[in-house]
Amino acid sequence: MSRTTLKEAREIVFDMRKDNSKNINLYDRLELLSKVFYENYGLSVRIKSTSDMRVSEDVYEEVSRIISESLTNVVRHSKTDVAIVKIDMDDQLRISIIDYGVGFNVENGKRKHKHFGLKSIQERVEQLEGKLLVKSHIGEGTEIQIQIPTKLRWQNDQ
Repeated sequence: MSRTTLKEAREIVFDMRKDNSKNINLYDRLELLSKVFYENYGLSVRIKSTSDMRVSEDVYEEVSRIISESLTNVVRHSKTDVAIVKIDMDDQLRISIIDYGVGFNVENGKRKHKHFGLKSIQERVEQLEGKLLVKSHIGEGTEIQIQIPTKLRWQNDQ
């Protein structure tokens, strides 16, 4: 299921790249991603952000993969059919992915072998020089908080 979702998300990203714009409207693109999750898995994804948040194509690709992996985890583990993605941007891009599902023990989740969802998210966030915080409580759901600098180090070199 994760591979199928990731494949579909990558196809969306590929289609979006065809517009040749350097800056991508994050809100519009995440609306499309939310439709994929609803149509394929019945997960209703509510996007809460301003409507005109523009990010570079490189940042968008990584952020969309982070959000896709997070939503895939909701589908696979949370036992809920609703997720909320909150996005805010000023000097940092702040993303929260929230579900009100079954929750889990975060420390045990980090130690699981052959489960790479959280590890993959952590690696992508670190690649963007960001910070990741996972909050979860059994029976209360999970929140993934991400902070990414809007001006990335390698953008200064150009």
